[in-house]
Amino acid sequence: MIIRDISQGIGPQDGTLRLLGIWDTVLDMGEGFRPHAHDGVEEAYYIVEGKGEMFLSGEAQEVKAGDIVYIPPKSIHFIRSKGRASLRVITVSVAVGGEGQALPPYYQIAISKN
Repeated sequence: MIIRDISQGIGPQDGTLRLLGIWDTVLDMGEGFRPHAHDGVEEAYYIVEGKGEMFLSGEAQEVKAGDIVYIPPKSIHFIRSKGRASLRVITVSVAVGGEGQALPPYYQIAISKN
């Protein structure tokens, strides 16, 4: 049995899961993930708290607590905190068809501040 704080993430990078990765990330005001894409991996972002702006395949849309965003493989995407409060995002990454790797942790900590 493996139990840990979700802020540490769990996935292929630490040998606990082969095809699935889960992370809990808090972005302070103005912070965001860098633009990136994943081959063979689909993701879902669940917005737990705050407001932000999601960029997916050239389109931007505001997101808020309770929203979920599906991100297909090979789609360039990133999210940025918007507003006065922090943005909390649960990311679930799944290797499609048993290929590829779920999102490695360095993408989750590759946070830029504008």
